[in-house]
Amino acid sequence: RIELIGVLFNCCEPESITKVLKEIQLNPQIHSHLHHPPKIPYLTQTLKTKIATPVYLGAYSNRLTPIDPKWSIESSDDAQAMRKDLSPGQYWEGHVRLWHNHHTGVETDDACGAAESESHVHTGDLGEIGGVQLIGGCCAIGPGHISVLKERLNEN
Repeated sequence: RIELIGVLFNCCEPESITKVLKEIQLNPQIHSHLHHPPKIPYLTQTLKTKIATPVYLGAYSNRLTPIDPKWSIESSDDAQAMRKDLSPGQYWEGHVRLWHNHHTGVETDDACGAAESESHVHTGDLGEIGGVQLIGGCCAIGPGHISVLKERLNEN
């Protein structure tokens, strides 16, 4: 028997991953299948019914430029260009932080440990997507990017 334990979004633009995560957040029928569903107050009834083995979400974007629809490997002499707007810090701040943050609706409070935070609970505005537990990178997301991810995730 094979069991599904995760759905990983791999080797695509980070904006594409953000788009699919927003779609997942807006679809309450999917939430009961997720290990860490979005915390959206009006969906609390939906989230009470969970499946036996919830799945994890993963995201591994690349740093390649978008592919022109007319491009073909046969007609190209050069490798695909790298994005200049996706430094390690930009990858974290503009993408990974949003994918990962606040999937539990709890924020860390230095004085008291964990404290409930209504400002970080998902309210449907999609400002912080959350829910992704497996995070990394693919083509051209290098050791510098992974080092920043490790550092920032350990802060959380």
